[in-house]
Amino acid sequence: MGRVNRKAAGGRGSSGRTAGGVDANGHLYVTANQLHRQPTYQHGRDLPRKPYVLFRTRIDAGLVLLR
Repeated sequence: MGRVNRKAAGGRGSSGRTAGGVDANGHLYVTANQLHRQPTYQHGRDLPRKPYVLFRTRIDAGLVLLR
């Protein structure tokens, strides 16, 4: 797996729980959303389940930098 741009991947320096990004080899990485398991929708209980699912697909694109 190539290096993934952390800012685009929802890592440190960005907000939100959604993860995704594009690596230097033209692959898009995204995780499955568990929005329905967040405290807002579960009477204050945080109920995410592991293992989280990571999807990868080739998009033949370069790195995406978000401001």
